[in-house]
Amino acid sequence: MNEPIYSTLARLDLEGIRDHISHTLQNPGAAHRICVAIVRRAHLLVTFPHSGTLIELPESPNAVYRRVSAQHYVIIYHVKDDEVYIDRVVHESSSYFDAPLD
Repeated sequence: MNEPIYSTLARLDLEGIRDHISHTLQNPGAAHRICVAIVRRAHLLVTFPHSGTLIELPESPNAVYRRVSAQHYVIIYHVKDDEVYIDRVVHESSSYFDAPLD
């Protein structure tokens, strides 16, 4: 386990975060810092994969998902076969229960 594996939605989440902060809020420096912080936090999960808080998602009641915070964002992930899969990255003010995983 060397790096987390990002889902397509998680990659799109990161792009959206970067674009929103950089263009809409007109703060490219903050966009870079926040995205770097999120990616660094995700990389820590490789070393500490079970450090996140367990969460139950209504759409997947039998799956084991976890969450960790980075800046004002929540990383939703799961661990399978010693690999960390980043499923979504959502703002802490949004309900991650409403964020589809696929």
